[in-house]
Formats: sequence, C-alpha cells, structure tokens
Amino acid sequence: MKPYLLYFFPLFSCRFFFSIEPANDIKKLITLGLFSVLSVILVLFVSSSTLEKSEAHNMYSILQANIEHPLRRDAFNVLHRSSKTNYEIMKNIRSSKTYYSRLAESFFVTIPVFLVFISFLVFILMKSKTKYYLIILSVLASVSPLLLHFFGWDMHRWNTLAVTTSFLMLYVLYTSKTKNQLMTTPNNIYPIFIFMIFFNGVSLIDLFDEYYVKQFPFLEHKQYILDFISEKEAFPYVPKH
Repeated sequence: MKPYLLYFFPLFSCRFFFSIEPANDIKKLITLGLFSVLSVILVLFVSSSTLEKSEAHNMYSILQANIEHPLRRDAFNVLHRSSKTNYEIMKNIRSSKTYYSRLAESFFVTIPVFLVFISFLVFILMKSKTKYYLIILSVLASVSPLLLHFFGWDMHRWNTLAVTTSFLMLYVLYTSKTKNQLMTTPNNIYPIFIFMIFFNGVSLIDLFDEYYVKQFPFLEHKQYILDFISEKEAFPYVPKH
C-alpha cells in the first residue's frame, strides 16, 4: 500500500490544489496538509501489518496449485517482509555496480519521455503565470514515483511510472489552466515527439528480471501468431525465463 502513496497521492494533491480558487490559498494549504498527514498515518498503520512467513508460503502453494503458469515464489516474500528487512535488502542491492548500470540503461530510455511531458507542463504553467513554488511542486509530483528507488528494487517500474504520472500531471494542468484561454505550442516541438516515438519504439527494457518481452513494433508478435498457428508456440504466451 505504501508505493501507491508515492505513485498518485502527489498528483491528486496538485489536482485538488489547482481546482480551488487562488483567493483561498491559506485555507487550501491547511486543508491539504491535514488531509496529507492523516493519509500518511493511515497508510503507515495499515501497511505495518504483514502475514506470517508460513501464511505467505501457504498462499503461494494454493495459488500455484490452481494456475498452470509458474509463479515466482519470491514475489510472495513481500507479504511477510518488514520495512527494516526490506531496507537492508535494498542497501545491499544498491552496493552493487550492476544495479547502477541497469539503472542507467533504464533512465536512458525513460528520462527523455517524462522530460518532454514536464517541459510542456512548465510551459503551460509559465504561460498561465503560475507561482514558482506551484511549478516546482508540480514538477516534483510528476516524478514522485522515482522516490521508490529507495524502497524497492524494481527500477523499471518506478521509471515507467514516472512517465505515467508526468503525463497525468500534464493532463491535469492542461485541463485546469487552459479552460478560458487558447494555448499554442511552438512548432519546433513536433520533431521531438517524432523522435520520442521512434526512440521508444526501438528500445527494450528487461522487465521482470530475465523474462523475455516481445519487441515493438510487434514484428515478433507476428512471428508468434505464425508459430502458434503451426503449433510451435502455446496460447497464452509463456515468457521464457
């Protein structure tokens, strides 16, 4: 439950903030502040309850007995792992050089995408003469999932979530800041969009450890369909580990 607090809560907070009239800034800050504190306390209280190790393993056994595809046993460990244990695991992971090389590869793919969204976001806020501290808060909310690098090892998920939240923040601000005005963007921004689509199209992130992911632009999907017809592949597709 903790990750969702960093996924979307900053986004929701900004959405509420921009939906209230500027004249109520002080009241708005106090209300959002109290709501945020109560939400954090509630999340921490609920997430502190974990299963016993035997219960988590029993859950794995029951589910695996009813599913044909192999489940990852270690995915059930988080159900009984304490915050302290998780911190020690992440501390050891971050001490590895391999971790940072993989993180750099992941950032190389995802950073250009959410930087484009954030640049549009800042452009809209500057055009609408928004206060600087609100611009900073909006940018931070856009990339809030990156904070999860300190708490969890699945780096690709955090980076791609930053793409998602930055796009959602851009949508929130566009719909709330451009209601009564025409917002035009520079023409030279369109080549950036074309490059971004191509850049993502030829990129492949190794999601879920060593599980194989079918490549975009779906040439391998076409091959899979042909292999399925010729009974060389099964349906549904089982990733090779």
